[in-house]
Formats: sequence, C-alpha cells, structure tokens
Amino acid sequence: MDRFLFVAVLVAMMMGLALHHASQVAAPVRTQIPAQSATQGVTESAGETPGGAGRAGFYARIVPLAQREGEVEVYSYAASFPPFWERAVIPGFERKYGIKVRFFNSRSGIADHQLEAQREFGRPAPTDVYFAPRGHLDFYVRHDLASHIDLASALPEAGALARARLRDLPPDGYFVPFHVNQSALAIDDAYFASTAATAPATLEELLNWAVAHPKKFALTSPRYGGSGGAFLIAVANHFMDPPCRAAFFSHSMTADAARNWVAHSGCLDGTWRYFKQLYPVSEVTRGNADTQNLLANRAAAMGTVWEDWSYTFIKYKLLQPTLRLSVVPSGMPGSADVLFVASGARHPAAAMLLIDYLLSAPMQQWKLDELRSRSARTDVVAASRDAASAGNMLPVSLDGLALPWPPAATMEALGSEFARQVVIGQ
Repeated sequence: MDRFLFVAVLVAMMMGLALHHASQVAAPVRTQIPAQSATQGVTESAGETPGGAGRAGFYARIVPLAQREGEVEVYSYAASFPPFWERAVIPGFERKYGIKVRFFNSRSGIADHQLEAQREFGRPAPTDVYFAPRGHLDFYVRHDLASHIDLASALPEAGALARARLRDLPPDGYFVPFHVNQSALAIDDAYFASTAATAPATLEELLNWAVAHPKKFALTSPRYGGSGGAFLIAVANHFMDPPCRAAFFSHSMTADAARNWVAHSGCLDGTWRYFKQLYPVSEVTRGNADTQNLLANRAAAMGTVWEDWSYTFIKYKLLQPTLRLSVVPSGMPGSADVLFVASGARHPAAAMLLIDYLLSAPMQQWKLDELRSRSARTDVVAASRDAASAGNMLPVSLDGLALPWPPAATMEALGSEFARQVVIGQ
C-alpha cells in the first residue's frame, strides 16, 4: 500500500530530516551464504524459546554474534516512519549495541521483487530486516522470502505480543506484528455543526447522505489507495451472510478459485448495488493523499482514511483538528504490518537483535505517541488516547470492530471485479 508516501515528503520538508548514522563501529563481517543456510547457526544459538534459558541467555548468545557481523540493513516500506528510525531506533540501537544500522525507505512493490530476484538466483538478500505490508504476506510466503527463524518464540520481546495478533499470521513464527493500523471514516464535525445535521454512522446512512450531498464524500478509489480498498472490504463484509463471509476471508482458495468465487458466487451482489449508487455521487480520488487534501480544503466533509496517517496530517497542521474518526458498526479492516528476517540475510544475528529491539516497550510506545502507530504488545498503554489529542484517534470502544484482510488473491480478484462492475459501468 502507498498510503504513507505523501505524508513522508511533507514531514521531511517540515522537519528537515536527513538520515545519518553517527556511530563508529568495526568493519562488518558479512556471511556470503545464500538462502536459509546463513541463519541456521544463528537459529541454533538463539534457541527455540526465550523461556528456556531466559532473556539473559538469549542476549548472551546473540549479542556477540551480532556485534561480530557489525551492521544490519533495513528496508522499511512505510514512508511516514523515517522520524521513528532516525530519532528513536537508530541512535538507541547503535548506542546500546555498537552495531551500524543501514536504513532504506523502500517502496514495497520494488523491495518485494528485489527480494524475490535475489532469492531466485541464490544470492544474499538485499536487506536483513524488512518492515513490510501485511497485505503482501501471501507473496512472501509463496516465494519463501522469510528466513526460517521462529521469531515469535525465539525473541524475548515477542513474549509480550498479543496472541490474537500472532494468530493472524502464519503459525511458523517467521513474521511478527509491528505496526497496527486501522482504516476509518474521517468526519468533519465543523461541517455538520454548521449545517445542523448529524453525521452518518452506518453504511446505509452514509449512502443516503452522499446522494443528498453530491461530491461531499471523498472515496479513495479501491484501485489506487489502501483506504479505498479497506472501505470496499467493509462494504462487502456488511452485505454478506456468514457462509459468504467465511469464504471471503478464507486463505484456502487458489487464485483461480478466488476469481471464480468473486465473479460468480453471488456473495458480492449487495456490494456492487451499493457502490453503483455511491460511486457516481462521490468525489473519487486516485490515492489517500488526494482524499486527505480534499478534507483539508473542506471540499469534502467525509472521506476514507487511515488512523495513523490522519493523525500525522493533523499533528503537522495539514488537516483541521475538527476531524473525527469513526468506524461503521459492522467493522472496517485493521491489521498489523510485519517484520521478518529476509531469506539469505547477510547479518542474521544482528537482524534478530534489531527486531527484538523494535518490539520492545520503549520503541513501541514511541511510535504510538509520535505516529499513532498502535502496538501489538499487551503492555503498551495508549495513555495519549485519553489526552486532548485523543479526539484524532479512534475511541477505545471501537477497537473490537477491526476486520481482517482477505488474502491477496481475493483482493486482486475483488479489485478487478470492482472495475468491471462499478467503474466501467458508469
């Protein structure tokens, strides 16, 4: 998803951020071994669970190996995260362990195929750690792009992760949840106060309001933006019966089966009826940034957004503080983007140590407080959600309305059918 790109440029312009690494460390030792064999010794040294030898035993074994490697390379797909890496992670990790962090802000589509190509040719991975979108997980699993390290069991800090978040990921533990985000509807309360109207709360109310107020609802096209795709999932979920809903979120269908199901099952008939009415009266945008610009200029009174990105815009005064976020009662997608050690990583011990550091409570609290990036840890409290700025986050009472994401094959088929049923039909 590209929802982070525009805000990163704006934040960088405002804050004058430039990535730099001040720590002086010894020349790194790179393990030029392809595929999984590079990590075998590290996995054996780490042990299978943090409970066996305890936290001290894990660090006693891994830290010397990581320091011998001397550096660790990171790909981060979330373009709004450079302040997190620059101000919190890199200086803290390098100071604590004396290990150089080489950070690259990467587009996920490009990074994914770099990892795939290197894996295909049996070469070392272009990065050690990858902060990657949850929606691409099927691709990483299918192409075996993650090292076979049970991070969920081996890392001491992973012991604090909510079990429900881990159950949403493959059971082998190769991926751990890192950045928890929620799709939402942004509502400009100032607009509704000026019109003495009540903001719509349900999908049916939203459609009726949008029809009565053409072009005041900003809909990120599901073909271009993550929040639009999330809204499409929310509508589909709302109009499905339980058997259809179970198939929609199932990971057991092949790509061909998913295309056939989306096109011919009849489970999406209500979805297409809804969008055929909503699409013509909405201001359809080509991306999340365009939607937020319409909200900022008050050309739109409601729109599809992501919680973290909206907060970042408000924090830097790029959106008015009168915006309130909400989730429809039937739910909207929210999930955790992931961290993993790349298959063929040249610095696997340092990669494990860095991921453990990223999962620690101080790092998780920092990104929550500064970026409104939620944590999968059970002991990180969103205390700031009780502060004055909490109005720019979703209320705690709505936390239980997060929907999972369908598998990538279903999402691809859904996007194609949306174009055929809704866009071409206009």
